Amino acid sequence: MDTHVAIQLTEQAFEALSQHAATAGKTPSDLAAVIVERTYSVERTTLIDPAIARRNFERSFGSVGSGRPIGIGNSAIDDDLARRYCN
Repeated sequence: MDTHVAIQLTEQAFEALSQHAATAGKTPSDLAAVIVERTYSVERTTLIDPAIARRNFERSFGSVGSGRPIGIGNSAIDDDLARRYCN
């Protein structure tokens, strides 16, 4: 079942949509429907190439320089807490 939705666009937005639609060989309303479907589809996650998804994820990897050594060692944490509370 299809549902029809009326939307109001600025002239600039409609012009941009019309240009992209013409390039794709579609009507503005057909292109808008495709964009909405891709954006809000439940199957959206399957549309992403796994290699691209992994590359995008790995771009968030890195390190941060805090200016002092940090870690998960309990003794270092205990020493930091002792210094903080003893002062």
